[in-house]
Amino acid sequence: MFRCLSWTLIFLNTEEFAQERGLNLQQKEKFTKNVFKYHGKKTLVLDLDETLIFATSKKPLVYSTIITYHSRGVPIKVRFGYRQLYVQFRPYLKEFLEDMRERYELVVYTSADQGYADVVIDCIESEQQFFAHRLYQAQCLRKEGLYLFKDLEILCSNRVLSDIVLVDNLVRNYSLAVRNGVPIVDYKGAFDDCQLVHLAGYLRKLASEPSLPEAINKDF
Repeated sequence: MFRCLSWTLIFLNTEEFAQERGLNLQQKEKFTKNVFKYHGKKTLVLDLDETLIFATSKKPLVYSTIITYHSRGVPIKVRFGYRQLYVQFRPYLKEFLEDMRERYELVVYTSADQGYADVVIDCIESEQQFFAHRLYQAQCLRKEGLYLFKDLEILCSNRVLSDIVLVDNLVRNYSLAVRNGVPIVDYKGAFDDCQLVHLAGYLRKLASEPSLPEAINKDF
């Protein structure tokens, strides 16, 4: 079952929130590509690390793939200027994405840098494309050099916020639009993890709701 969370927030619009917390708003890029292809579908935004996958420099007993990408100062195992990581896909990941792709427009939104994220996402999509768009650290709002908040309004040129849901293991990441967020337990590589099975059942039901935030608010 999901880990239900409760929290009290004072809601401000993005600009007010940023000013209150000293956030540096970056120029927003509006995503319009493929918007007609997904007409009539709501948008499911998925976090990457510890939501869909787990990456570690220590070799686990079982892993899905090994990735190597150019090093940029993150304290992870480095070999000849490149990082090597073992990546574990969350159990039932491909089945989950195949199911959700039929019901939602899928977007992956990670606070990781693009160099790392693209290598991981390319592995997930090695056989078929799932995601209409990829958003990275550069599209997050930052405070004092740290990328902390995901801004769903970046998607709202041709979408409405009431049609967007974000799944993330860190509530902080979607605190700008907490009513659009569905929490999920951290994935740390457990073989018997079934969170995506439970999540799929919930999201199937959610897809038919006229307002995703209203439905989510009742459940969480």
